[in-house]
Amino acid sequence: MIPVRRLILPSRFLVAATSAFMALQSGCKKDPAPPTPGTSLMPAAPVAPTTALRIAGAAETPVLTNLPVLAILPTTTAAIGAIDGIVPMFTRLGYLEAAKVHPSVLTPVAAFLTDYTGVDLTNLERFTEVGIDPHGPVGVAILREGMFSVALFATVSDAGKLATTLGAIARKAGGSLSSEIVGDATVHRITGRRRMEDHYAWVVRGKVGMMIASVEDAAAVAREAASRVAATSLASNAALPTLLSDLGRGAHAALWLDVENLVAASAPALRNMFGDNARERVESLLSSTLGDDTAIALGIAVRESSVELSGRLAHAPGAPIKSLLKRDAGRPAIMHALIKPPLVVAGCRCDIQALYRAARKLVGGSERQDVVASFAKTMLGVDVEKLNEHFSGELGFAVTGTFDVAALDRMSSAESEAALKSSIGGAIVVGVTDAARVKSLVDGLLRIAPEPIRNSVKEVPGGWTIDVPEWKVVTARLGPDLLVIASDADTAESVLSRKPVKIPGMVADAAAVLEADDAAILGALDLRAFVDLLLRRESKYATDPAMPAIPATADTALLAEIEAKKKAIDRLRQDEKAKEKAIEAGLSGLAGVWAGRAVAGEKGIDGVLTATSPHPTREFFPSLFAMAAANEAKRAVRTDLWKVEDELRELQSRPRALAPAEGSVPFEPGNPVMPVEPIVPPPVNAIVPALPVAPEAPPPPG
Repeated sequence: MIPVRRLILPSRFLVAATSAFMALQSGCKKDPAPPTPGTSLMPAAPVAPTTALRIAGAAETPVLTNLPVLAILPTTTAAIGAIDGIVPMFTRLGYLEAAKVHPSVLTPVAAFLTDYTGVDLTNLERFTEVGIDPHGPVGVAILREGMFSVALFATVSDAGKLATTLGAIARKAGGSLSSEIVGDATVHRITGRRRMEDHYAWVVRGKVGMMIASVEDAAAVAREAASRVAATSLASNAALPTLLSDLGRGAHAALWLDVENLVAASAPALRNMFGDNARERVESLLSSTLGDDTAIALGIAVRESSVELSGRLAHAPGAPIKSLLKRDAGRPAIMHALIKPPLVVAGCRCDIQALYRAARKLVGGSERQDVVASFAKTMLGVDVEKLNEHFSGELGFAVTGTFDVAALDRMSSAESEAALKSSIGGAIVVGVTDAARVKSLVDGLLRIAPEPIRNSVKEVPGGWTIDVPEWKVVTARLGPDLLVIASDADTAESVLSRKPVKIPGMVADAAAVLEADDAAILGALDLRAFVDLLLRRESKYATDPAMPAIPATADTALLAEIEAKKKAIDRLRQDEKAKEKAIEAGLSGLAGVWAGRAVAGEKGIDGVLTATSPHPTREFFPSLFAMAAANEAKRAVRTDLWKVEDELRELQSRPRALAPAEGSVPFEPGNPVMPVEPIVPPPVNAIVPALPVAPEAPPPPG
């Protein structure tokens, strides 16, 4: 069983990151102390998804298209992301209900924010008291200016209140607030503290408030933002709103990245990690694959029971990456292998020759590659420069099956392992262009394979069988355009015949993503199944720590006290396990099915991803906070357990517990009267037997 404390880290990060974001929006320079770690979910019945997926043509307007902050960000902005508002987004995720039900989870965060800003900002509506509109857009941008800068922006409701809050923060930090008017904007700095004076600044322009953290001279970056005109701002980038509008489903959150500017902004980090010419190498790689003027856009929408993302990698018309992906009609072959519920699915349709050349260019070619190519030509008859004579470029992989976690828990280790193996199936699919060439290639590989592998493969009409150790005999079939390796003959036949398949056991939103006919890349993961298997299945190897043995003594009062402590320890351990199970069940309830696909289009590579949940998305924060509260209770139980165990050790270490009182009998639960066997030391000879004595030698003559 995986320790739950390792899997709680994402929930702890989410709570802490959310609180830190609130503090930064109000001008706080420090991260808040992490809140109590979280752990148990509220049970809820799965909600049937109702929303159909689409990549383009949606009526929703992405949040970034009309964002006022675009007018003060430079055209060289590397990245920008935003949500439509703190209150709207957090309301969709159930924050308000969670804060009412589990207020103790936010107590340390509230104390920190109140200490620094004078206002408890865990109450979202109180953001107005520090001059921030919690219903307006908020977000973050990465800039090239100042060597490297991060800008956090929000909608200002009252510039005076915001200045007052910044002044209070400055005094708290041991400095003072300095303000200057630049055009129609105000720039704030904290003076008297060199570190903050050089690296932090705030600019308020109209309804936009922005905190800038910069490697070099944050105040200069803020002044440039304050005086920026429309022609030199990100608002002049006509491609950005068009790109986002094509995506749709970005009304709740959106992200945009300029690849070239992002590499330039990251140059110092790249140089530190990979050497002086790291930026040049990265730019050369991107130019050889993506081309110039490459941007990435992502739109996000929170639905009733899923989060939907749509993205585009926009590239120049002749970008090399466009030749890597195929836009073939019809459903990818791996989809026909899903005659059982899928656990993992991955597939792609690419130009295999272009992919090989791109990979070779990426590594720059080497003598080892030439040796491999020569070996393939000599031993296998394969020219790596003409792979498309053998393969079409279609690849697919799937793992399918179902299992009953509760039933597995009741089995022994060997039984559960056997049951799990028998329930798992799947397939590997490889597209071929010349079946005869591929047959010859497989025969060549078998000739040079180690003997155990050769012995496990048997040729049969239409393919082979492969005896996989400790699993089963799998089927390999070679058709006119496909090589299929499947866990059973039915799956192989379904793929080769392209039998129509309705994906079993998958929620409608995820299935809709996978069932598109033109996908160049697709993938899905049933995260809940893996969480169930890894968390909720009882480990057959984990055992509780052994308790010290009760000494044989006649002090019945002491032994009775020891026995009481032992029973208390057992109760606490059971309580701890119950809370652990609740935490595991909660994590399982958060996990759903993730499915995505990408399509090679005229304007770039379009992608869509849906992350479903067995619970409504409005229960995200309630679940997270319930986990935090349960984990705190578990920590309290653990503290009590350690205390009682220490008390037990102290009792067992008392000198009077080491020797029985004369004439008394030992105490045993259920059998209090038991004779004491006297300890009689064995004779010395029994321990060390006498050694034989050699006869004395006669004296020498004379």
